[in-house]
Amino acid sequence: MGRGPAVRLVSGEGARTVIRGFRITGGIGDASVYDVNSRVGGGVVIVGGAPTIERCVIAGNDAVYRGGGLYASRSSFTLRACEIRGNASEKGGGVYAFGGTPVITGGTIADNKAHFAGGGVFLDRSKADVSGVFFDADVAAYSGGAIAVIDTRPFIHGCRFLNNQAGIGGGAIHLGWGATLREADNEYVQQGDNVIGGSSGRMRAVKGACCFGDICIEVLEQACLEAGGRWEGPQTDCVSILAARCQAVRPGDLDDNDEVDIRDLGRLLMIWGELEDTGEASSER
Repeated sequence: MGRGPAVRLVSGEGARTVIRGFRITGGIGDASVYDVNSRVGGGVVIVGGAPTIERCVIAGNDAVYRGGGLYASRSSFTLRACEIRGNASEKGGGVYAFGGTPVITGGTIADNKAHFAGGGVFLDRSKADVSGVFFDADVAAYSGGAIAVIDTRPFIHGCRFLNNQAGIGGGAIHLGWGATLREADNEYVQQGDNVIGGSSGRMRAVKGACCFGDICIEVLEQACLEAGGRWEGPQTDCVSILAARCQAVRPGDLDDNDEVDIRDLGRLLMIWGELEDTGEASSER
C-alpha cells in the first residue's frame, strides 16, 4: 500500500501529457487537498490542465473522501479505454470530477464502491462527456450506483449499464440537485439499472413485453403488474414473445366474458389512462 496517490498531475499538465499502458494500484489518496482524514484520488490526482490517461488499469485504490480511483479538480482530462475496477471512496468510488470538461471514453468502470454516492463516477459541476463505457456492478450505498450527478448537465451516450446498484435509487444514474441529463443510445440492461432524479423527479425504467393471453403490450413493469398482466422482462418485445410465451400465460380476461379480445384491450387502456406513456399494443390471432 502506498503513502498517497500513485500518480499526481497537479501542475497544469496539458494535452501533450499522456500516461499510457500502466497499472495504477495500491494508492490511498492525497492528504494535501483537504487533510489526512479526507484523502482524495486513491490512484490518480489531477488538478487543472488537460492530461490524457489511456489504456491504463486503475484498480484496488482507496480514498477516504473523493475519487477512489481518480480525483480531478477543474480539469479537462481525457480518460480513454481504461479499466477502472475495484476502487472505493465516499463519493466517486471509481472517478470523482469537480468542474472542468473531462472526456471519459471507452473502457470499463466496474466493481467500484461508494460509501455515499457515485459508485462508478461522481460528477460535481463537471460538464463531462462520457461515451462508450461499460458500467458493470458498481455500487453506491445511497444513490447513483454507476453515476451520480449534481449541479451540471453531462452528455452520457453509447454506454452500457449492467448490474449496478444504489441503496436509495438510480442504479445506473442519479441526478441530484441542479442536475439534468443529455443522453443518447445508452443501454440499461437490468430493471435496477435505472435513471432517477432531476428537476422532474422522474424515474426511467426499461420497457418490456406484457402478456394478456394472446395480447401483448410493451410497457413498464409496474404498469403491467398493476393491470394484472405477466411481465416478460426488461427489453423483451412483443414480436418474439407473442409466439413463444403469451399463449401460455394467464388468460387476461378483464371483462369476464371468457374471451380475450379487443374489448379487454380497451379496458386495459382505460386502466392506464393516467399513465404518461403506455407504449404500443399488438395482437396475434
